Amino acid sequence: MFNKRFLSTLLVLCFVLTSAGTSLARRSKYKRKNSNTIEENKNAEVMPATSLDELRAGLDEVLQGLSGFDGIEGVERDFVLGYAEFRREKWKDANRFFEKVQDDIPLIGDHVLYYRAVIANHLSRYDEAVSLLDTLSKKYPNSVWNREAVYVLAKSLVALGHNAAAQKKIREYKKSAKNHELFEADLLMAKSLIESGSGAAVSNLKDLIMHSGSEDELSELRPLMIDVKKRFKVDLERWLDNPYRQYQLAKSFAERSQWDETASRLEKVIHMKNLDFATKVRSKWLLSRAYRWLHRYDESIALMKELQKTQGAREYAPALSWNLATVYAKKDEYKKAIAVREQMLKGRSSKSRSAANIAYKIAYLYMDEGKYDKALAMWRKVLSMNNTPKRRALSRWNLAWCYYMLGRYDDAIGVIDVLLKREARSTKIVDRVTYWKARMLKKQKKVSEAELLFKEIIRKYPNGYYAVLSRRQIEGDVRTVDTFIRFKDPHSRTAKWNPGELQSSTSSIHLDRAIFFDKLGLREEAKRELMAIDLKKHYAFADQIMWYAHRNYAYNLAMRIARYSHRGMLKNSPSSGVLCRFIWEQYYPEAYRAVVNDLARKNDVDNVLVWSIMRNESAFKPKVVSPAGAVGLMQLMPTTANKMVEENGGGKIDRRKLYLPATNISLGTLYLKKLKRIFPGNPVAVIASYNAGEEAVGRWLGNGPVNDIEEWIEEIPYSETNLYVKKVLASYWSYKKLY
Repeated sequence: MFNKRFLSTLLVLCFVLTSAGTSLARRSKYKRKNSNTIEENKNAEVMPATSLDELRAGLDEVLQGLSGFDGIEGVERDFVLGYAEFRREKWKDANRFFEKVQDDIPLIGDHVLYYRAVIANHLSRYDEAVSLLDTLSKKYPNSVWNREAVYVLAKSLVALGHNAAAQKKIREYKKSAKNHELFEADLLMAKSLIESGSGAAVSNLKDLIMHSGSEDELSELRPLMIDVKKRFKVDLERWLDNPYRQYQLAKSFAERSQWDETASRLEKVIHMKNLDFATKVRSKWLLSRAYRWLHRYDESIALMKELQKTQGAREYAPALSWNLATVYAKKDEYKKAIAVREQMLKGRSSKSRSAANIAYKIAYLYMDEGKYDKALAMWRKVLSMNNTPKRRALSRWNLAWCYYMLGRYDDAIGVIDVLLKREARSTKIVDRVTYWKARMLKKQKKVSEAELLFKEIIRKYPNGYYAVLSRRQIEGDVRTVDTFIRFKDPHSRTAKWNPGELQSSTSSIHLDRAIFFDKLGLREEAKRELMAIDLKKHYAFADQIMWYAHRNYAYNLAMRIARYSHRGMLKNSPSSGVLCRFIWEQYYPEAYRAVVNDLARKNDVDNVLVWSIMRNESAFKPKVVSPAGAVGLMQLMPTTANKMVEENGGGKIDRRKLYLPATNISLGTLYLKKLKRIFPGNPVAVIASYNAGEEAVGRWLGNGPVNDIEEWIEEIPYSETNLYVKKVLASYWSYKKLY
């Protein structure tokens, strides 16, 4: 007989493998524990942040899900056991359970069919897999597994030698595949073409090689390269040794922000004997940019200067100058950076946008250096040039700021008044300029006028960054660098809102299935169904969907429903009522609570800061990738992730593992730990450096003591980082109201 403790172990295993994607669970020795030692189990399952091979996902939600498990018997119990064995890759045992329940739980029959098809492939029963998948597509046309089923079917067809049909299915799958799924599909296509003896096999694999995103992906292609050599007598290793192809491969790595691997490839390319001149120039230009991202500034500058003197590199001249100025600025060599940009400005018409952009950068460099008088003159020049509305608004704001820093408050207020009449509203900086106008009035001893403006900000933007600062100004709550982030008097918790039990029969089949999986504590499966619900069609169930979403890791879904269905409540205090508090909790969730709390504790990092950063980086979407190549929940750059792994005793990490919540949170928390060590007692600098890098923040702090932390934040020269810091702080303070 299987008792509850054994079932608990299996369910925990299911969750660990689904959420964290580790293989440790398959190696662990399971011991029977008391069912009432939830905290002990939870702590045992969440491993130290530095032990990357043993990362586990949080278990508290799963363990809570077992509270009603005593009443689950019969086919539901068999399904859970089959699911657990499936996650353990015990294929025969899993199939035995699934066969028993196939016809007895029609609500989730599509899940059972999909699992059985996957199992059949692993057991080399490919005809059976094809049959099961055919039944799945016909009987459950709206299944959440239909997209993945196309890929599984393609694998079955390749194994059966039906390559033409397989290739058709792979192409179908790729149309709906996510970015992180494309490589596996391409790999299967390459295998199918090779095994079918297709004339396109070699060219297809060549293309796949040249578009590899990392050394890990390239290594997965090597067995296929060996197959091509055997079947087609084509040596792709020798073909790849060509300098130009090595450059193209490095370029592909760079497009995925794998800068360390890009540099490693290019350092070999530029010393190849048979390297042609054009490829050498291209390689050095890309290598200089890789060095920049790797903070190897002297090497970057040396390469760019060399290219500036190279006759055949003229096509790169504008970009070289632009990047050279940027690297000089990163090295604190402001004079050189400004000189390069001023040279770029010569001969350009003031009516051109490029001239305005260069002048804008020069003005910022003067501000970055603390030379407000020179910056003032340059901002006036920028305003006389051809600008976008947003650039004009920011230029006018910076003009006002220079007046402020020079103590010329009347002049600053005059510019702000113009800004409020013209561009402030359209560029969404009304609260920002109003707040600083109030600060200027306060410095002029016009306290009552200033207080009216502070109150206006609190009324119009109650949960914003400047609302918190305005309340502090009214209360006379002066903060130093180390106390600035702290939030006093959080609201006490109220009773939890509960929508009441939903029947397992609603107008949405996906919601019905989510309720079923929620009852069993199978959170990932419930999440999959919840994400498939058409909210427009089932708006009447929005609150219930949100409630199930917050229980089943669908944090982004719950957050979206809270925002769009209860916008009014988010303007109120979270203590306004039980439902209001619940809405706030969805908008500011304690996502992956057990993981975050455990890793934050082990690394001496503020857990609320982790959530605030995660919220603003990814909105709790585990598989999001930024245009710059940052990956996952905490938007880690692959180079940063590799540094964290290497600094904590590991090797390089496969970029694809950054999609896993536990891995991403672990490395993000380690990075916060490192930044906290670099900037002790300055949490604002930690937040800024998470976005801009520790070197940039170190440079800004090096310009002088931080006498006013609010002024220091306002002066952050990177507009993205400037806004980022304020958003994270606003989220942090909102979390503190709640928890």
